[in-house]
Amino acid sequence: MAFESMIAELGQRRAKAQAMGGAEKLARRSAEGNLNARERLERLVDPGSYVESGLHATSHRPEVADRTPADGKIAGIGLIGGRKAAI
Repeated sequence: MAFESMIAELGQRRAKAQAMGGAEKLARRSAEGNLNARERLERLVDPGSYVESGLHATSHRPEVADRTPADGKIAGIGLIGGRKAAI
């Protein structure tokens, strides 16, 4: 079907954005004892309440759009201690 290729592309874009610069960069941060941004968010918000927005955004500059997953920003909404919060 026509939409299957679009769904596959969406999955690839999601995986790239969630890779946050690649496995090597994440491993280096972890080895230094640092949590990445998404790990910090998981600890901040109530379990299962965070919804990320802008995951598929990229830079408006074409020359760097393929190197800027989520345009370098992580934002969303969730609950902190049962209260709604924009993060």
